Amino acid sequence: MSLATLDATAAAPAHVRRVTLNIVRNASVCPPKLRRVVGKLDRRDWKLDALTKGECEYIFATVGDDLTSAALTEYVANTRSIKDWSREPAGESFCKLCGHQHIRWEFRLDNLKKAEGGKDWLTGSDCIIQYGFNVDGEGTAEAALKALRGAISTAIAHAKGEDWRTEHPDHEADIEVLRDGLAVATRRVPWDRYAHLKDNWKGRAREFAKLARGAVKYHEKHASLTPKRTEDVYGAGKLLQRSKALQKEWAAAEPGKTKAPSGKDWGAHWQGILDEARDNGVWLSRYAFGKLRYLARQGMAEDRLYDDTRKIVKEVEDKIKSAKAAASRPDTGKAKGEGWSDLPF
Repeated sequence: MSLATLDATAAAPAHVRRVTLNIVRNASVCPPKLRRVVGKLDRRDWKLDALTKGECEYIFATVGDDLTSAALTEYVANTRSIKDWSREPAGESFCKLCGHQHIRWEFRLDNLKKAEGGKDWLTGSDCIIQYGFNVDGEGTAEAALKALRGAISTAIAHAKGEDWRTEHPDHEADIEVLRDGLAVATRRVPWDRYAHLKDNWKGRAREFAKLARGAVKYHEKHASLTPKRTEDVYGAGKLLQRSKALQKEWAAAEPGKTKAPSGKDWGAHWQGILDEARDNGVWLSRYAFGKLRYLARQGMAEDRLYDDTRKIVKEVEDKIKSAKAAASRPDTGKAKGEGWSDLPF
């Protein structure tokens, strides 16, 4: 839509009339008298009946196609000046050009003839599109629209990045943990180190590296992560925990150090806890007893336990400690072995 030509016999809609007069009055081609009359109209909330008959007639007689076209060509919307009012805690979020309330995006209209008396103006994105302003010097409407949308998309991405960094204040340190994990996961493994690593090291390292490399590269470019990569790092993907575990495993597998426990070793460990519970008269629920028996039979490594299983093991170990402490005191009144689960081994 182009700027309206004001006609006394067919008045333009109020917001269109306001846009036209605002653009004209801040252009270098605006006659001084017209600038004064429009300024008065602005102060009277753009109500024509606040002007005298002579002033109204002067506006209608002066503002024609030639003047509005000349005024419009003086302005270029500057996308680098974009302001996101949704990021402001308070302020007047309305279009200074047409008066539309609660806008989100505001741009500055640079006047190319300020040396001749022209002035810059502020406007929302809708007016730039609706009235065909030049955008960043683009010559066609399609190119101007593309530039405008690109600026808005960039601003939205910037806002999301700020929110993400606020929610993850330690993100720099977290990404460094991933980098350290990548250094280990992508390292060539000497033959004499394989014997000290847990099963399927290559597969686990390859899977971790695939996800972690993408997260690190994206963060280097944007200083934030997408929702999917955020979930990989901090949520279900557990990349942070996996990175620390891989680094710890690599350090422990240095040739000459004690070999990592085997499945048989872990089986003996869990069975040992069951034996201690029995010998110290610790009562176990059917569920806890079954869990420990399963771990013993499977030779399950401790770092593979689910959180609820870890909690059960911790509770059993605490009960054993308490039973030992009670047994060391005289006259506990409890026979050795009393209270043990009646479930068979």
